[in-house]
Amino acid sequence: MIRKYIFVLIFIIQGLCLFATPQARDRIIYNGIEYKITENPMEEYFEKYPRRRPFSGSTGLYRGYIATFEIINNELWVIKIETDGVGKNAWNLVDVTRRSLGRNNRMKVDWFSGSLFIPQGDLLSFDRYLLYEYIYEYFIIIEIRDGNYHDQYIMDSEEYLSRLLKREGLVEYIPVLQPPPNENRISYFINQVENFWFFIILSISLVLIAMFIIIFIKFKRRKKC
Repeated sequence: MIRKYIFVLIFIIQGLCLFATPQARDRIIYNGIEYKITENPMEEYFEKYPRRRPFSGSTGLYRGYIATFEIINNELWVIKIETDGVGKNAWNLVDVTRRSLGRNNRMKVDWFSGSLFIPQGDLLSFDRYLLYEYIYEYFIIIEIRDGNYHDQYIMDSEEYLSRLLKREGLVEYIPVLQPPPNENRISYFINQVENFWFFIILSISLVLIAMFIIIFIKFKRRKKC
């Protein structure tokens, strides 16, 4: 029984380590320019077709993929699905579009209705307790209904943060805003290495603690006998 609780504890802490890394964002090509977006319109699709979801071993891509969208003739289309490679291609993205879309090269995202948030301006700060939610100067909001373009407007950072907190049910939460991290490739690599070694050291420490507890309990039982 004690062993079960120990292993559950290990898995919980490992799961928390997963969310310690900022997640790679999906992209959208809008008016000929590629942007990063904060939403993931493909999640509903992969929940319906879980076997088509790509796998990623990266802590910065826990959903398994990066999707690229484009507004074509006032319709939202997914035109590319990528995931991280393995072996020699570990640092490169691999195109898995046809495998993920049932052998289609692109697909209309007709299951999605909602808002797409495109960050604009300078990165002001971020809140690590909201899964590393980045706060920019303002956002372009694209409203989509059943995969069709409906409207576009601008939202400033304060309104965006207020809307985010309401969506997450954190109306009384006070954001813990911090200076933005350096997002260049070198710092990203360092962050990945640091997260990897932290994960390894934490796992080893938990295993050693669990072994010590088991040995201690066995020693106590033998002493009683």
